[in-house]
Amino acid sequence: MIVKPGIPENLKWFAQARFGMMVHFGLYALHGRGEWVMYRENIRKEEYEKLAERFNPNLFNAEEWVELATRSGCRYITFTAKHHDGFCMYDSACTDYKITNTPFGRDLMRELIDACHRHGMRILIYYSQPDWHHINYVHHAGAFKDLTYTPTGQQPDWPKYKEYLFYQVEEICANYGQIDGIFFDGSHKTVEEWGGQELYALIKRYQPNAVVNDRARFGDFFTPEREAVENIDRELGYHFLLEICTSVTKKGWGYVTDVERTSVTYHLEQMVKAARIGCNYALNVGPAPNGTIPLYCREVFDIIGHWMNRHSEGYIGTEAVFPHLPEERYVMMKRDHYLYLFCLKWPDSEILQIPGIHNTCLSVRLLSTGEAIPFERRNGELTLLKLPLLPPDGLIQAFRLELDGEPEIDEVSPKIEIAKYTQLAEHTVLAPEKAFMEGYGVKGVKLKVIETETAEQTDGEAGKESALPLKQIGGWMTPEQKAIWYVDAERETDAVLTLIVWLDRDYENAQAEIFVNDTVIRRDVPPFSASKAVPISFGRVHLKSGKNRIVLHASRLLWGYKFPNVIEISLDRL
Repeated sequence: MIVKPGIPENLKWFAQARFGMMVHFGLYALHGRGEWVMYRENIRKEEYEKLAERFNPNLFNAEEWVELATRSGCRYITFTAKHHDGFCMYDSACTDYKITNTPFGRDLMRELIDACHRHGMRILIYYSQPDWHHINYVHHAGAFKDLTYTPTGQQPDWPKYKEYLFYQVEEICANYGQIDGIFFDGSHKTVEEWGGQELYALIKRYQPNAVVNDRARFGDFFTPEREAVENIDRELGYHFLLEICTSVTKKGWGYVTDVERTSVTYHLEQMVKAARIGCNYALNVGPAPNGTIPLYCREVFDIIGHWMNRHSEGYIGTEAVFPHLPEERYVMMKRDHYLYLFCLKWPDSEILQIPGIHNTCLSVRLLSTGEAIPFERRNGELTLLKLPLLPPDGLIQAFRLELDGEPEIDEVSPKIEIAKYTQLAEHTVLAPEKAFMEGYGVKGVKLKVIETETAEQTDGEAGKESALPLKQIGGWMTPEQKAIWYVDAERETDAVLTLIVWLDRDYENAQAEIFVNDTVIRRDVPPFSASKAVPISFGRVHLKSGKNRIVLHASRLLWGYKFPNVIEISLDRL
């Protein structure tokens, strides 16, 4: 799915960008209830498209948008050329459903791209593969990002729709000068359905230095969405290009009148933690119908800009250090002979002890004020003294440590799990918590053990349901994701293998594949419409004496992304 690990030379700009602005803007701004309003409120296509008749962002000023991004420290802007509603914010040659056919009458995207070029701001273009408006788009009724109803006059034709999709991506890449990236959004179908590899090749033909995300199932970087850095697999940030995208508002990405914001301190903390794993942080705004960025968004970016002016030295262009640090109280970044210490939590006392630094420290300064901080060695640990009682301006602070050479710091490698072997018995259960999880799904999602509540009929009390906690393996998105168990058999033997899954809808056409050492067995997931634990027999398998490796993955997923949660694998010895 991701082209290759590591960072190609021509894409290193993105790895070093750190901070970007995402912009969701379209017809949905007129409703003020987010970009999914057509879907969530079941607004009929013919009613929704009337919004174009009164869409007039007459106060839009590309210079003002770029200036806000620049002074906040952003290195790139990601703009929505087309969202799921199908309305184009540029002058597309293959549809009339576009901004140049509104009272506004101008190519808004071109004006923004041109402004970015004038000011040296990188520009990425967001493009939705799902299209609720296009006459040929094929909806999987009830599937995520597909309408639950069939629009009037629909003529489902996937090849024709793909032609439209490819034509629009090509005209964006060919007609607007330098484009620094494409951000697809629509991962609920397969790479074959989207033509992900072909789209990638098309983009690179016109824009070889552009980054492409993973949501057409083939690209350069993963895109966790509204995800706290703490929840992202550590190895992901080590080896792949990565961007966390989130929004100023908690509800929706497009313009909302019901404003609930996440604190600026939270965003700064996440930005610093993201830098620690080599991850960019893209913060979204939803412009108002008149084309202006709301005050509640500008305030957040201005505060971040104030912080960035004082701390960019330690945040931009630095390399992460991964020492063993207690309670994740601070993050270390390094460059040359400087070490930058970002305090996620200001010390409770006037001293701060920093373990693991072997260099001689020459000076310590507080980045925000330039104030010199006294220090000494105590019991072999560098200790900062006489710290201010409270952090200046109440925001996350960083210390700059000048050392006598490149930082020499005790580092701890990522934790390597000890193999969790299960001893084979007459009846052996391979539980979710005993599995190793390998591979990544769309957005960098890894398989995980989740606890759900299942409804089971209680014996002797017909019709009465009781909620029972149940651990399951969930998050199946791609065939590359695997759950692996290790079984220790005292002697060579055969066993009957059964996979138990939880079906909460019809998963017909999904397929599971299990490797028992070098032998592979495939089984279709049976159709089942009720919520129930369903066993799938894989028949007789052979286990060798000693260690056996059992690997499960979804060899075929319903609609390219759906596979039932796995409850367990059982082995019954023969």
